[in-house]
Amino acid sequence: MFETTAPWQSFQNLLRAYWKLITVFAVFGGLLGALFLSQTTPAYRATAEVVTGTYSLPAEVGTEPAVDKAGPLGLELPAETQARIIASPAVADIASLELGLDERQAAELPHQITADPTTDNTFAVRVEGTTPEAAADRANAVANAYLQYRKETGKQELESLAVRANELASDNIEAARALDGPIDAEVKAGNSAFASVMLSRRQELERTAATASASAAAFGSAAERFDGGGSVLNPASSRTVANVLPPANVMIFGVLAGTVAGIALAAVRRQFGNVKVRVDDIRRAAPEVYAIGNKDKQQSMQLMLRSVARAAADREVDSSRIIVRPLGESDSYGRVLLALMEDSTRMGRNTVLSTEDPAVWAALNLMRSEAHPSWAWKESKSGGVVESDPAAAPASSLATPDTPVFSILVLPGSRGKTTWYLQDENGAATVLLLRQRKERIRDFQDMVRDHAAAGIPVAGVVVVDESETHSGRTAVHGHVPADTRGQHSSASEPDRLDVKGSSHTGRHGEMATTAPTQGSRRKQ
Repeated sequence: MFETTAPWQSFQNLLRAYWKLITVFAVFGGLLGALFLSQTTPAYRATAEVVTGTYSLPAEVGTEPAVDKAGPLGLELPAETQARIIASPAVADIASLELGLDERQAAELPHQITADPTTDNTFAVRVEGTTPEAAADRANAVANAYLQYRKETGKQELESLAVRANELASDNIEAARALDGPIDAEVKAGNSAFASVMLSRRQELERTAATASASAAAFGSAAERFDGGGSVLNPASSRTVANVLPPANVMIFGVLAGTVAGIALAAVRRQFGNVKVRVDDIRRAAPEVYAIGNKDKQQSMQLMLRSVARAAADREVDSSRIIVRPLGESDSYGRVLLALMEDSTRMGRNTVLSTEDPAVWAALNLMRSEAHPSWAWKESKSGGVVESDPAAAPASSLATPDTPVFSILVLPGSRGKTTWYLQDENGAATVLLLRQRKERIRDFQDMVRDHAAAGIPVAGVVVVDESETHSGRTAVHGHVPADTRGQHSSASEPDRLDVKGSSHTGRHGEMATTAPTQGSRRKQ
């Protein structure tokens, strides 16, 4: 077997064992997805593509201090920075005014905008809306808002330059006019040299004022014509919007999440839980144990006995006897034990069933009217012995080549770790009797380990469905071939013990429901 086979097989076993739990969680996850969709307002995402182009500026702008790597007006920022500006509240406020949103919608809009640069000057603007039309309108509005933001930012910068140029022109004109008086005074005093220097200074100031006035006029004119340099390259359309939460994706995610949660819970439950036992659980927990379940109509006690004998030979323990250990107490165990004994006799063996457990002996006596009339019943202080052929061998003898005797020793029906030993040094294979959905799988696994350590390994399990006991049936599971049903029957003996779960009537036409009293038992 490859190394990866065991984990995969374990996972398959987990799915088979807990498929109902996993299915419930998957359905529950899908229902949660549907509930989420029903409680969530539909959201659609539209995309508009905006490009920031070039723009013309007066030559005088080149003489002004420029922002490093941002252009003369500070608009040519890195693409990532511009993308953040597009999704900023400043741009969202402009778009909100254009769309006529109320205060709540305007506050939510910045959280519904995302922008990503596709090139150095091209951006994909994505905006969410409750309808395809609203999403498309918002995306186009945000794209236009960013262009408007650029236009207003550039216009404000140009207007600021115009104001500064006008202030410079005014300052120079006032300074030139302030030199008129001193120049006249120097001329009257005959100081022509000083008058000439002051006159040159006045002319310089007048030229600077004229240049500043011209720049201010150019800046003002450029501000009026400035458009920000850009356009909406691909406007958003309601036909191309995307659903933010596609219903199919949400449902699939819910189912997958529920499935994963179910598998995780199943794994935890398998690892740490103590699940009530069923036949399938036994077969997965202990594949080496032959288990008969209420759905296995084709199985029989004979197959159980043959499997136990083979397991005894493989484990080198005594194959002339088996140990039967009931877990808990059940009236239905009597029918199971008689079925084991009857099928053992059908295999051509003298069979002796013995027990020192009063509860087991009482359960056997409940089915005494259905037992073979030739069987001998011998009661002891706390239990008793049932012999299929009392003339062949005493109850205490073991099998010999001349007189084969098969012994069935029924231990006390409890969970305690008592009676682990036998009277001799040889071990024997064990058959456990379980009540369906009454015992725990962890207890069963502990019992299998303890029996193996005691030299009486568990080789078979019979699961009894007690729900059918009160209706006159015990679901001991198996099938007996038709050609063996009449081997020990006669006109005077009761019907064949039904091991397939069907109701059975005894020799007197009705099933015994209480243990017979001492006076009513047949004398051997």
